[in-house]
Amino acid sequence: MFKLKDLHIRLTSSCNMSCPHCYAADWFKDHTKLTYDEVQSIVFQAKNLGCEKVILKRFS
Repeated sequence: MFKLKDLHIRLTSSCNMSCPHCYAADWFKDHTKLTYDEVQSIVFQAKNLGCEKVILKRFS
């Protein structure tokens, strides 16, 4: 069975940096945000997969 060791969650897709070398610049155009319920669901699912560590980030 697959075991998830750790999980990194970006709470928002926005980024306040404009790095010319950024490979993910297109990802940050939508400015979407995860709700509390979405984050809670993701964390519970990760726990069920054996996740031992969750890291929450505001932006990249």
